[in-house]
Amino acid sequence: MRCCGRARADIAALPQSKAIIARKSVSAQVANDIIEYVCKNRMMSGQHLPAQVLADTFKVSRAPVAAALSSLHHDGLVELEANRGYFLKRNWSLARSSGAAASGID
Repeated sequence: MRCCGRARADIAALPQSKAIIARKSVSAQVANDIIEYVCKNRMMSGQHLPAQVLADTFKVSRAPVAAALSSLHHDGLVELEANRGYFLKRNWSLARSSGAAASGID
């Protein structure tokens, strides 16, 4: 049987790489990008984090941005305000040293 121009047997016969490739979900990469932006002072403590603006910035849809913000909220790095959205925690550096280090986001 052919698949994309190659026989399945040919694909199975390809050598397996011994190196493990670390893959991150899009939302995990967005979360890391947000943290990187904060570390480089591109985002400030207490700043509003609108999902559509972040999606446009990182060139992804809003779904992975929403998942990333939810993850960062769970880790204590962003705050969720009812009917307003997500905001970067005011004491971000303190939250980062306790929350992110413990969760392994860095």
